[in-house]
Amino acid sequence: MNAYISIDPLLAQGISRSMMTLYERDAGVVCYEVALLGNRDATHVAEFVTGLLASDLDWIWESAPAHPPTNGHDGLELSRERPATMLNDVTASALATDMVEVDEDNYLRFMGLFATARGQGSPELLEPRTGAIEEFCHERGPIQLAIIQIGDSPTEHVFVPHHLHPAVRGLLEGWGVHPASVHKRRPYRRLRMASLESLYPAPRG
Repeated sequence: MNAYISIDPLLAQGISRSMMTLYERDAGVVCYEVALLGNRDATHVAEFVTGLLASDLDWIWESAPAHPPTNGHDGLELSRERPATMLNDVTASALATDMVEVDEDNYLRFMGLFATARGQGSPELLEPRTGAIEEFCHERGPIQLAIIQIGDSPTEHVFVPHHLHPAVRGLLEGWGVHPASVHKRRPYRRLRMASLESLYPAPRG
């Protein structure tokens, strides 16, 4: 998990779902850049998490402060790096908190949220040794969707394969995320450091 990156061009405010960008390619996952959580109102975030729980999918997430911790936060208590955690009724409030927590510079946490078919999820899937994220980048394996929150961005990056799991298709339709709704189309390579392969590089050797 490469948490400490900055995507400065994404700092513009007021981005809405009507300004959705699709980063596309012929082979490998594609990416929708979209403001799923809007202004991160607590009620909206709670409803979003409830929707994830109600989907026919397993969810695993991990998160970390957008920048390395520093001394002198003026009393601001920030959660430390959260290891891979399964979403369930008990952990739902922790996910909602991770989605809205900001640091002294008003940066959100870096977060990677991954979905699999029901019964196929486990925290171990996010460990580099399993190769599950690398497999997903090539549209293989148990992972069916990834949502990445980058600390200084008002948008989320939603990575999906070309052939969607039915539960993923239903979620995207509910969120208004589909090719007919995009505002801009760009080559996937334009994601640069925000590509899933850059954020979760494959282990060497």
